[in-house]
Amino acid sequence: MKAWISSLLIIVWLSAVLGNNVPGRWNSYKVVCYLGSWANYRRGDGKFKIEDIDPKLCTHLIYGFAKLNEDNTIAAYDSYLDLKEGWGLGAYKRFNGLKRKNPQLKTLIAIGGWNEGSPKYSRMARSASSRRTFINSCVQFLQKYGFDGLDLDWEYPALRGGVPEDKGNFVQLVKGPARVLVSRIGKDMWHLKTDSVQKSFPGSYVEISHGSPTEAADYCKKDGNFEAFGRLPAAEQTSNAFVADHGKNKLSQSNELKETFASRGMLLTAAVSAGKNTIDKAYDVPSLARYLDFINLMAYDFHGGWDPVTGHNSPLYARPNENYEQKTFNVDYAVRYWLNKGCPADKLVLGMPLYGRSFTLNDARNSGFGAPASKGIAGEYTGEMGFLGYHEICKKLKQESGWRVTVDRHVQAPYAVNGRQWIGYDDINSITTKVRYLIKMNLGGAMVWSIETDDFRGRCHGYTNPLLRAINSALYGASSPQPNPSTNQIPRPSSTNHVPRTTVNRPKTTVNNNTPKHTTSGGSLPCSRNGYFRHPHNCKQFYVCQSQKAGYKVFQFSCGPGTVFSEKLNTCTFPHQVPGC
Repeated sequence: MKAWISSLLIIVWLSAVLGNNVPGRWNSYKVVCYLGSWANYRRGDGKFKIEDIDPKLCTHLIYGFAKLNEDNTIAAYDSYLDLKEGWGLGAYKRFNGLKRKNPQLKTLIAIGGWNEGSPKYSRMARSASSRRTFINSCVQFLQKYGFDGLDLDWEYPALRGGVPEDKGNFVQLVKGPARVLVSRIGKDMWHLKTDSVQKSFPGSYVEISHGSPTEAADYCKKDGNFEAFGRLPAAEQTSNAFVADHGKNKLSQSNELKETFASRGMLLTAAVSAGKNTIDKAYDVPSLARYLDFINLMAYDFHGGWDPVTGHNSPLYARPNENYEQKTFNVDYAVRYWLNKGCPADKLVLGMPLYGRSFTLNDARNSGFGAPASKGIAGEYTGEMGFLGYHEICKKLKQESGWRVTVDRHVQAPYAVNGRQWIGYDDINSITTKVRYLIKMNLGGAMVWSIETDDFRGRCHGYTNPLLRAINSALYGASSPQPNPSTNQIPRPSSTNHVPRTTVNRPKTTVNNNTPKHTTSGGSLPCSRNGYFRHPHNCKQFYVCQSQKAGYKVFQFSCGPGTVFSEKLNTCTFPHQVPGC
């Protein structure tokens, strides 16, 4: 019993000094992994099949994408790849079969995406009947193919050919119509109540619909001798109800997308923009947050080849010399804006890119941020100008000479320059920093776009999926494989005064096990005062000294992949920030 109490006190003490680092809600963090299924068609080492997915590195896998038919039903985007019928490759079945390897895994399918555009989603969300058609088709689709939920990736409501009403209609799609309660209050009197309207009227003025949905406004007829509901108020005009038996008190079938899914144990999520202007025009944040299970914030593509100057794909913070609008193009601003607009922190999942954006500099001598440039080189496998997967970037840095890597203290992510080529990307260090940030902000977890652009073959670091493993390590304290020294030849960031701007006192990445290891003062680690100290023989480890009556107790920890402990900064950081490491 004493030993148990002692262990409990240790955990309580560690919770006080390390904040979120001791397991508490650690096992509730989500790791949401999107798959760009078209990677199946890439050549060579870029070809990514369902069998290349490690299902134990994700809590939720999202298959991209399904499409919306003209009749407002969901459909497979690539029937040959997605389906088994007609001698197809059966990717849906193989994808959902990954749950056999990880029974806790949830699989979803995303509908939409950039290439799908906005107009047809705008049309579908505009009327109650088309929304119902969509909802019913989604339920059948998920049940048929074995998905656990649907991810709405409408890019974007009210934009790209949409209409201003999309903002409210998107909520109606997610929320569904108002409920209508019809009850008898007398021999010939009835009472109709919706979310915002209620009124009594003679039963003879009620239309009853058997088996088919009808506008709630049509349940009440006009009559010259009675002031009945001719039409419900505008907010209720799209409400739908089934009234099968008006002789009993009956709550009508609401047909809400969220409620329909929840009653079947299905998940409903959405991928949303990180741009302030888009957020303002497209999203009723509190309403969406109320009805969605979680929200995937696409905190990337802040800058790219569409800009006339260089900028990082996913900067963590704004740089001091940016103007007001530019200071909104970063992860921290986007997260705080969503939270301030009414999204609960634990419902917001922070998206991280497993890719970078490239530029071609106008002048190689001007290679910092904001340098005049155009769209850069394409990746060897992805083949899109201005875009490279991490597996393509790390291969370039490893095999090609002349690359110079720099990390800005505000952006907190690297960019690489070679001649006139400029690539801003995320690596193990910056991904780990982003995870520390989401922990500090109490967010719901991490999301990645997308798993097929990680180094899934392990060509650069000596092990597979280094970025996804870094996320798991930082969130859960799980150990990750160490790089193979013979293969880890990616250039280090240039020596600068760029100190990572993280305010997390003790990042979760320093916790390796659920129960901290500890020794007494008789151990080999020196303790002469309370505090945090780097291991004398291993830069990647540190220990905490706590004074006791009989001396000191020592608690040992390990930094996350690619980081070392700095006694000056009192945290894990990049190796080039710590002399001798």
